[in-house]
Amino acid sequence: MHEVTIMRRERKKDGLCIWCGKKPAYKWGCCKEHILHAKALRCRFLLTNPTYCEEYYDKHRSEFYFRNNSRRARLKALGLCVDCGQFNDNQPHIRCAECLAKQRESIRKWREKRKAK
Repeated sequence: MHEVTIMRRERKKDGLCIWCGKKPAYKWGCCKEHILHAKALRCRFLLTNPTYCEEYYDKHRSEFYFRNNSRRARLKALGLCVDCGQFNDNQPHIRCAECLAKQRESIRKWREKRKAK
């Protein structure tokens, strides 16, 4: 394994920032300063490569579908809601009552929007 990767994993395990190794980690193994730095790098990258996200999605679409379908099947087999993962009290459906209501509302809004065009 790459030397830097090993060093970062050790820092993260100790609760230190994976970039500087000095400050305590806040989120994702980084201190607050380096979280902002990473977000700035990501924004700069996306501004210079505007089609990156679309190309990445097109390239890996089948993997995303496979992962989501397998997750949905696993949750359904356990009797859990496929959206939120909580216990499904609305058993004939694959979604709990709350998520089913949210989905129906979303579909209703989409149909209204489509009719307005």
